[in-house]
Amino acid sequence: MSRDVAYGADVDVAVVQTANVTVVYYRARADAATDAPPPLLVVRGERRERGECAPWDGLGPGVHAFACDTAHGCVFDDANGMPRSTVGTLSTYVREKIFDVFQWSGALDDVRVRGDVELFAPHRGTNCGFHRDGYVAGGYIAHALAKDDVDACGATWFEHALTLSSSMPREMTVDSFDVDFENQSRAVCGVRAGNFVPIDAKGDALVIFEDAAALHRSPKASAVALEAQTRVIVRFNFSASYISDGRTIRFKHPPESAWRPFDDSCADVGDLAAHVASAGIDEYIKDS
Repeated sequence: MSRDVAYGADVDVAVVQTANVTVVYYRARADAATDAPPPLLVVRGERRERGECAPWDGLGPGVHAFACDTAHGCVFDDANGMPRSTVGTLSTYVREKIFDVFQWSGALDDVRVRGDVELFAPHRGTNCGFHRDGYVAGGYIAHALAKDDVDACGATWFEHALTLSSSMPREMTVDSFDVDFENQSRAVCGVRAGNFVPIDAKGDALVIFEDAAALHRSPKASAVALEAQTRVIVRFNFSASYISDGRTIRFKHPPESAWRPFDDSCADVGDLAAHVASAGIDEYIKDS
């Protein structure tokens, strides 16, 4: 049952279940009038049993490029450098958690996703404030916790803010990934309790966001783990395009989606409650 929460009051969600995954779409309520693409979504599969290998187990250091389409499946450029079991499970993971979710954006036989994946350990001081890494419409980042126990990662959730209309005014995007500090500052100033969205990362959650349309940061509770670089993230960077004409594709929500107000059941970040209660929601959301 819905109940009032201290954050997310200006955010709506839609939940869609398919055979293999559950997808939760998040959008700023103001975007309802334009039906803009949702800038944030969470894809959950079946929770892994204790001791079961994760899809990225065996993933070596560095960045691993992949391409995925209906005709060729998901192919990794350096597959020969990874264990066969890792290639197989990671290919299936990319197909189910990323590629298939584009089904509402166009016929999948005309869609190609290109991107890369790496194990990434952000350091304290570089990812603690709300920020964007890029400004190109259709450029996506996806995060999963490599290990979701609190001792390793410090905080078992991710934090986002939907401060921008996901229709993205032209001045908020660029044609390359050049850093634009002026617009970054404008966006960060818009973070508040109403558009703050924490996401529980436990249980095989992949959190996907359009980097030009959503802000993200490492939780304050992960400071010690960030210093020790034990908060390891599985980080995907990707974009999609139509094979037929090369046009960029952005995620769409299913037609006639049942949108409802954000509530605790959309996030279920119980571990965050103590930090918010001690500091107050407004103080907690501040980057300082």
